Amino acid sequence: MKTEDVVFKGTGQGIWIILPHDEDFVRLKGKLLQRLESTDGFFAGATRGILDIGELTLMEDEIRELIDIIESFGISVSRVAGGIGNNISTVAEDARKAGQSRKDESERKEHTYPDIPAEQAMLVGRTLRSGQRVAHSGNVVLLGDVNPGAEVVAGGNIIIVGSLRGVAHAGTPDNRRAVVVALKFMPTQLRIADLIARSPDDEHKTPSGPEVARIKDGRIVIEAYSGWKPELEEEPA
Repeated sequence: MKTEDVVFKGTGQGIWIILPHDEDFVRLKGKLLQRLESTDGFFAGATRGILDIGELTLMEDEIRELIDIIESFGISVSRVAGGIGNNISTVAEDARKAGQSRKDESERKEHTYPDIPAEQAMLVGRTLRSGQRVAHSGNVVLLGDVNPGAEVVAGGNIIIVGSLRGVAHAGTPDNRRAVVVALKFMPTQLRIADLIARSPDDEHKTPSGPEVARIKDGRIVIEAYSGWKPELEEEPA
């Protein structure tokens, strides 16, 4: 497909970014940057993209440079499509790894996540009220509260950007590396894999900030949340 300008198309896999047929690489970069700047914020929430270079003949370092431009706008390039005479099957992955390495070097804390593919995550943008239930085989991110009588069940992690007052069961049925994170922890029941948390000694305790629940030394512990840490990747005994 030949175009005169950069084209964005929304798909189930993310944003499809189609480059124009322009052999001048400097001009091509300018068109891509201008298009991204003009639509910055339009694709808010879309974090994945596919770069389609069509019939262009580009070097691997040029493709990486284009990927860096796209990812500077918060869009992660998962795949590069098209190309003539280019060995680009691993360019997007290599660029992603290089970008992640640079990011890790600049951060004071290393953030690592349990091994659940991103496409298996579910985003729930509402509060769950009594009698409502959300279940998913991967990670669940809930933007709201889980009220008493409501339940969240996940095969991976559960991230609650709000208060947890109902039931949360992460890592079902046997993923002991799963965690539960919430801004306020006041669950009626908390489960990770096959373990159930004991009732807190102080039923009226008010959390002072975000907390994370995970399995440690064979039991569920709830700790202050200060970012993901490498030890969360360790398989509990």
